[in-house]
Amino acid sequence: MTPGFSGMELLRLTASTLLVLALLAGLLYLLKRMQSKMGVTGQNKKMRLIESLSLNTRQKIACVQMDGHTILIGVGPAQLSCLAHWKNEPTPADSDVSWESNVQARPGDHHGA
Repeated sequence: MTPGFSGMELLRLTASTLLVLALLAGLLYLLKRMQSKMGVTGQNKKMRLIESLSLNTRQKIACVQMDGHTILIGVGPAQLSCLAHWKNEPTPADSDVSWESNVQARPGDHHGA
């Protein structure tokens, strides 16, 4: 007997690998469709993550909008802290008022998670 794969064994190995990859792709497609049908993604959410920024490996800050309010949150390994919040008010484009005038800072306000 010669060492290595025969032509038939190589064909069987290739076919089974392609079958596994096709099943995996089909499963991922179905999960993605189920996720959108279950409302995990969509426009009807009341809370929306605007942006997040990692400060280091264990801490980050996130900006969240909910019910006409924007909240700046500090996220740590064992706690969430509301850093600032403000109400979203429509302002004219030519207004000199910046968002900073609406910010209510919350120093020392730590809510454990």
